[in-house]
Amino acid sequence: MSDRTDDKPARSLTEHIVLLGGGILLVVALLGIIVVSNIISLGRASQRLASDILVEEQVLGQFQTAIDQAVISAAGYARSRQQGRLQDARDALAEANDLLPTIAAVTSRHDTDGVAADRQSQRVALLDDAAQQLERLTDGLTRDDPDQVDRTLQRLDLVSRDAGTLSRTSTRLLSQQSSAVIAEVEQRFWQGVYSAVGIFILLGIVVVTALQLTRQMLVEPLRDLRDAVTTAGTGQFDRHVSVTSRHEVGQLQAGFNAMIASLGMQQAAIAERTAALEAANRQQADLIETINVISFPQLPVLDGVLVVPVVGHMDAERVNRMTEILLQAVYARRVHSVILDVTGMTTHDAAVIACMQQTIQATRLLGTRVYLAGVSAELAQAVVDQGQATRSIATYHTLQDAVKALLPRVPLSDSNLNYEVPHATRK
Repeated sequence: MSDRTDDKPARSLTEHIVLLGGGILLVVALLGIIVVSNIISLGRASQRLASDILVEEQVLGQFQTAIDQAVISAAGYARSRQQGRLQDARDALAEANDLLPTIAAVTSRHDTDGVAADRQSQRVALLDDAAQQLERLTDGLTRDDPDQVDRTLQRLDLVSRDAGTLSRTSTRLLSQQSSAVIAEVEQRFWQGVYSAVGIFILLGIVVVTALQLTRQMLVEPLRDLRDAVTTAGTGQFDRHVSVTSRHEVGQLQAGFNAMIASLGMQQAAIAERTAALEAANRQQADLIETINVISFPQLPVLDGVLVVPVVGHMDAERVNRMTEILLQAVYARRVHSVILDVTGMTTHDAAVIACMQQTIQATRLLGTRVYLAGVSAELAQAVVDQGQATRSIATYHTLQDAVKALLPRVPLSDSNLNYEVPHATRK
């Protein structure tokens, strides 16, 4: 993905995670509310069904009892002709009539096809018939008509049986209604189960989606960044990473690219500077070599005689270099005498004097005499103070004195190599 250049404010990775977590919690909360509401509805429906069944059975039982009581009281009135029994029958019918509104309210709660209303009409008709038969019973007893009394009692008994049949029918209807309510409860129960399953499925989908987003937004960019850091650790600063977002990871990627670009430029600058320093070092080494050669020229002033001027500040390294050059020249030219002109030497420390003594001894090993010219008072005092004085070294005040002393001796034969030069001051 290429770098984004719009100016829209970027959401941070934390905000993305918070939004995703909030969405998951919201979905889980909504589905949980649905499941809980279904469970509560199931509980309420079950409670309401149990209460309705209990109330309806109780009211129907009271209604049947009132009808039976009215029939029994009417039969007792027919036998005893007591007005109290007649009033009991009428009170029982009034009680049954008072129960009709309650029965209508209870039976209509679960009535879906109008059967409860039809049964209620039948109850009203039975009460009216019972009231009429009770009046006929009174009239038959008043006229002393046994046939009418018997017919009336038979009719009242039929009313009681019809009321019982109607109660059983209502009970059966209530059972059917209860089955319907139970089926509804089961349906809601399974709806709750399906909702719970749906919650887990949806939650799984959300978790998988969250993991995928986390991989795309966090894991893969960090893996690429890790590989790029590993590559940069080997000194290769040419690998950049793609900026995949505008939140913290994207800012880290952009910062890494900027750092890599800066390190690459610094590496190029260091390489260029290193190459320049190496070239300068080579040039300096060549210059030092040239200076060393120039600093110790071998001047063949006479046949077999070399003059080596020693000029400037001397240290152990320069003395060793001078020794190397001198020995090579002596061996190559078959020199029998060397004049070391120390007029221009400014160093008088013990280390340099010791190295000079070693140079003289190495030259003598090649069969060559060594003379010192231009020894200053300071150098002479330093040689004496440091215990480096030797009587086998001929010294002269100036280079001219040394050359003049050697002129009568040129060329020298092999038998004269140990010839002691006259007029030389010995130390």
